[in-house]
Amino acid sequence: MTLDKKWIPFDIKEYNKKEYERKLKHPILYHLDIGFWAVYRFCRFKLPYLHKNIIYFFQRGFRGWADCDTWSLDTYLDKVIRDSVEYLRVNKHGYPMDLTEEKWDDILHRISFLADRHLGMIEMDFKYTKEEYNETTKELFELLGKYWGNLWD
Repeated sequence: MTLDKKWIPFDIKEYNKKEYERKLKHPILYHLDIGFWAVYRFCRFKLPYLHKNIIYFFQRGFRGWADCDTWSLDTYLDKVIRDSVEYLRVNKHGYPMDLTEEKWDDILHRISFLADRHLGMIEMDFKYTKEEYNETTKELFELLGKYWGNLWD
């Protein structure tokens, strides 16, 4: 199969130069064009799902979770654990009596790190073996189980 048209390389510098000239020559038309495409993209890609996002917003407000959170509950919980434990580590007002503040800080950082690593494994951000996945999951749940009652502020 042969193509009749020659492939023309795209020159970004030339394109930017033409766009800049067009902006100077017709500033009102240029901004109307930008505004039109912004409205078009919103109506085409965001508006059809707007009602669902509003429903999910109220579900989270009333129940604490939305239907869409259960589609991939493991990744949702990893994100919640990672972010909330990291927030707790930075904004803590105390620590368990049997630990020092530095040790508690290290434990919270480790839980946050393991949740982030587990999330990366689920989302396949990097290569891993089944043993690495099992070790990460086991260590994360051991730390959560051991310090579950101490995750307070």
